[in-house]
Parts: sequence; structure tokens; C-alpha cells
Amino acid sequence: MSLGAKPQIKIKMQELHFPTHALFFAGVLYRQDIYSLQQLRQLVEPAFPLGKLRPSAPGSFQNMTGHYTSEMVGDDFTNDHLGHFFYVSSRPCARDDFAALKIWAMGFEDEHSHQGRRHINLDVGMLSLENMQLATHKPFAHRIYLGHGVYSDLTYIFSAGKFQFLPWTYPNYKNPEVVEFFQDVRNGLRSSLSTRT
Repeated sequence: MSLGAKPQIKIKMQELHFPTHALFFAGVLYRQDIYSLQQLRQLVEPAFPLGKLRPSAPGSFQNMTGHYTSEMVGDDFTNDHLGHFFYVSSRPCARDDFAALKIWAMGFEDEHSHQGRRHINLDVGMLSLENMQLATHKPFAHRIYLGHGVYSDLTYIFSAGKFQFLPWTYPNYKNPEVVEFFQDVRNGLRSSLSTRT
């Protein structure tokens, strides 16, 4: 076999274990002086089949808004000009499409930028029965490469009957109300998958 040639490997299909479907979601941080909730819902809806909108509790994303204030609104504005909500697909999707969702989100952010400032920030993720992951384009020790410049950031694992965050989980995703929200989403996914079998 010459160097670089790929060996032909035969795999029995019954030896491969394909995962259950998962739910895609987006954490949407946006300029409230430019967009309304209804406008943004219409913009992001095509990427999240049968999506449901859930406004974030006040203060639950305080750390995130502080980080993005200078980039999204500049020095003349405050965190009060930024709003946040989650938009979650209620139709389970194939996990293979996760990287493509991140690529779409980055293009969406560019499309809705002005003079180098993003007016919308999309934090896209995937929730399964066993964990919750966020998609990112930045590599790090705990992030797994998915392809096409996209990495998976494992944010929660499901253990002892509930979602548990990890040492590197972002502070805003450690908020008890946010964890509880994703727990409810998981319960809905479990019910949906049970009716499909």
C-alpha cells in the first residue's frame, strides 16, 4: 500500500450505534433599541423547526451582557440596551447538522452587523438526553473539533437525574434558573423521543 492510501475497511452496520435526535437552540443577545422580540423571532425561526421563545429572567445573563456591551452598543450605552432570550426547536433534529448550524449563525451575525458591530449575538447549542453542548469557532483543551472550523463545548452533563455544569461552564449557564430551563427542555425532548419509538 502506497503512503497516503486509505485502507478499505468493511463495517457491519449493527456495530455502529447512532445517537438519538437532539434539540437545537440559540441564546439570542440583541440590541433592544433596534429589534423587537417579534422581529427576532421571525428572523431566527427558519433555523429552529417549530421553535419556542423563552425570555431570559432579568439578571440571568448579566455576565454575558457586560462582556458584549462595548462591542454591540459602544461606550455611550449600557447593558439596559441589550436583551436576551432562548429560542428552542421543539422538533428533534439529527446531531450531524450541529456544525452547519454554527456556520449559519456566524453568517447571520455578519448579516446583521453594522460598521463592525454585531447587533445580534447567537449562542447556538444542542441539547440531548445525555448532555448540552455549545458550538464555538475557538479551540480549547476541553473542546472537540466537529469539522469546518467548528468545535463543541460540553457545557452540561446529565448525571444523578439532573444536568450538572462543569468547571469551564460559562457563569451565565450556571444560573439556577437557566439550568432549570434546560432541564425542562430535556424533559420535553424525552417525551418527544418516547412517542417516536
